[in-house]
Amino acid sequence: MLKPNKPKAGALPPPNPLTAAIDSCRDGFIYAAVFSCVINILMLTGPLFMMQIYDRVLTSKSIPTLVALCALVCGLYAILGLLEFTRTRVMIRIGGLVDAEVRSNVFGRVVDLAIRHSSSLGSQPIRDLDQLRSFAASQAPFALFDVPWIPVYLAVTYLIHPLLALLALAGCVILMAIALVSERRVKSGSNDAMKAQMHANQMLDQVIGGGETLQALGMRRAYQQVWNTSYQNSVEHQRLEADRASVFSSISKVIRLVLQSAVLALGGYLVIQGDLTGGAMIAASIIAARALAPVDQAIGSWRAFLAFRQSTDRLKQILAPLAADLERMPLPKPDGKLSVEELTVLPPGGGKPILRGINFQLKSGDGLGIIGPTGSGKSTLVRALVGVMPPAAGKIRLAGAALDQWPEDQLGQHIGYLPQEVFLFSGTVEENIARFQSPPNPEAVVRAAQRANVHELVLSLPQGYNTRVGPDGYQMSGGQKQRVGLARALYGDPVLLILDEPNANLDAEGEAALFKSLSEIRQLGTTLIVVAHRPSALRTVDSLLYMKEGKQALFGPKAEVLAKITPKTPDRAAAAHLSVVSEQP
Repeated sequence: MLKPNKPKAGALPPPNPLTAAIDSCRDGFIYAAVFSCVINILMLTGPLFMMQIYDRVLTSKSIPTLVALCALVCGLYAILGLLEFTRTRVMIRIGGLVDAEVRSNVFGRVVDLAIRHSSSLGSQPIRDLDQLRSFAASQAPFALFDVPWIPVYLAVTYLIHPLLALLALAGCVILMAIALVSERRVKSGSNDAMKAQMHANQMLDQVIGGGETLQALGMRRAYQQVWNTSYQNSVEHQRLEADRASVFSSISKVIRLVLQSAVLALGGYLVIQGDLTGGAMIAASIIAARALAPVDQAIGSWRAFLAFRQSTDRLKQILAPLAADLERMPLPKPDGKLSVEELTVLPPGGGKPILRGINFQLKSGDGLGIIGPTGSGKSTLVRALVGVMPPAAGKIRLAGAALDQWPEDQLGQHIGYLPQEVFLFSGTVEENIARFQSPPNPEAVVRAAQRANVHELVLSLPQGYNTRVGPDGYQMSGGQKQRVGLARALYGDPVLLILDEPNANLDAEGEAALFKSLSEIRQLGTTLIVVAHRPSALRTVDSLLYMKEGKQALFGPKAEVLAKITPKTPDRAAAAHLSVVSEQP
C-alpha cells in the first residue's frame, strides 16, 4: 500500500503544505516512472512482432515460429496491461494521498478567509483540490512520463533507417512548436475563463444565502438577469478557450497522421530501392507514431494541464501562511482570568484601525457588559476576544497566555461564544450543541442544554435531540436558534463566555430563561462578557466597558459608568446610549 514518506528527523520543514504533500509521495512517482519505463519498452512488442512476421515467418513459412512468437507476444501484452493498470492505480492513490494530506489545511484556510472577510474565493479552494485529485486520476500525467521516451523511439527508428528517424524527428519538432504556441494562446484564455467562472459561482453562492431576501423584495428576476450576464460571460470565455484548444488539437492530430503516412511512404520508397524490408517499413511507421504520440497527447490534454497548474498555484497561495505556523504546545486548562493590553485591530487588508488602545482586566467569575453607539467597535472587540480577528498590536491573554499561544482547537474548548447571528450547521441538535465532536458526550450535551434552559424546548422538537436542523433540516425560529446557540456556547463548561446581543431575538419567556442561565453561570465562576443591545441585558454583569469610535471611553463598575453617561444627556439620549444596536461584523 502506498504511504506518504515521513520527513527525516532534523530536516527543515517544507515551505508549503502542498509542496510537502507532493514531496511525501515521491516514492509513488518513482514507482509510476519505473512502470512507465517498462511499459514504453513493452510498447515495442507490436512493431517487432510485425517485423518478425513479415521478415521471418512469411519467408520461412514456419508454423512453430509463428506459434512461439504469438505466445510470447500474448505474455508481453498481459504484462503490459497489468503494468498500465498498476500505474493508473498508483497515480489515483497519489492524488488521494495529497488530498488527504492538505484537505484539513485547505478547509482551515477557507474558514480563516471567510471569517476575516479577506477573500472572495468562497469554496474555490475545495474545488481546486478536487481538480488536483481528478488530474492525478486522468490520463494526462502519463504524457509527462512518456515524453522522455521520445529519444528512445527515435533511436530505434534510426537503427531501422536514419532517414526515417530524421523524418520522425522533424515531426516531433513541429508538434512541440505547436505545443508551445498552444500554451501561450490557450493560457490567457484559460485564466479569463477561470476568473469568469469563479465570479459566476460566487454570485450563485450569494443567491443560495440570500434567497429569502430576493423573494421578499421582488429582486428575483432582476438579480437573475445580473447572474445570467455573469454566467453567459463565463460560458463565452470557456467556449473561446475550448475553440482555441480544439484548433491546436486538430492541427496536431492532422500533422501526426500526415507524418505517419510520410514515414510509411518513405519506407515504401526505401523498400523499392532495396534499402529496407517490408516488415521494417511497417515497424518503423508504428514506432515513429509512438514517438509522436506523447506530444500529441500533451497537446490534447493542455487544458487539463493548465487547469491543474492554476489550481495548484491558488492552493499554494492560500496555504503559504501555514508554512510559517509552528505547532503550538497544548496548555493546561485555564481559569477565566482575561486581560486586554493596548489592543489595536485593523480591518482585513489593512487600513485605519477599527479598535485602538483597549485595556481592561477581568478576574475569574467577573461579568462585563460592553455598550456604546452603533459602529463603536463592540462586535469587533468580541470577535478579537474569541480569536477570530488577530490583534495588529497589543495582547489578549487568557490565564496569562496570549491567544496566539493556544492551539486553536484547545482555545475553542475553553471559550463559549454566541454571535449576533446564530448559525446551526447541517446535523442534529445534539451534534450542534456538542460542536460536532465525535462521538458527542450525551451527558455534557444535556447539561449544557439544561444550563441554557433549553432542554424542554429541545424535547418538544419532532425528534428531540436527534432532530436535524440547519439549511436542510427543521427550520427553527430566531429565538430558538439563539437558545440552542447558547447551549452550544456552554458545552464543555467553558471558563469564558462571550455573548453578542444574546437577547436580540428572544421573547419575554426566552429572555427570562437567558437571564436565569447567566445568573447560574456566574455562580459557577465562569467569566461573562455581554454586548448589550437592551438595558435589561446588563442585569447579570457588575462592570461596564463603554466604547466610542473604536476606543475605550469608560471602564469600571456598572453603577459608576452609568452615572457618568446618564447625567450628560437627557433621559431619552441616555437610554439611546444603552439601547444601541451593535454594528455588524
